[in-house]
Amino acid sequence: MDYWFAGGTSFASPHVAGIAALMLQKNPGLTAAQIEEILENTAFPLPPGCHDVIIPLVGPGHWTFRWTDIANIFLINATVCWNASQTGHGLVQADAALAATPLP
Repeated sequence: MDYWFAGGTSFASPHVAGIAALMLQKNPGLTAAQIEEILENTAFPLPPGCHDVIIPLVGPGHWTFRWTDIANIFLINATVCWNASQTGHGLVQADAALAATPLP
């Protein structure tokens, strides 16, 4: 399996922070409001809907969990559904956000 579903702020926050850091590297003078606006305007819209996904879960002994401990991971098939209030502006796109970031 090459890809799996994960969601929530624990996964989203580091991605958004990384893109914001790249934007600031391109233009150190950006304000937080400008970064937010660029991220929102370049997000890929994600309309309400459902999708079949595979979700990895951690088995017994999860407090000592390591991704290399494959015997401690099990996969379940699930259907994940969301509404418009859960997707906000959509999926962040690093390439689009950086392309829309103005030079200083």
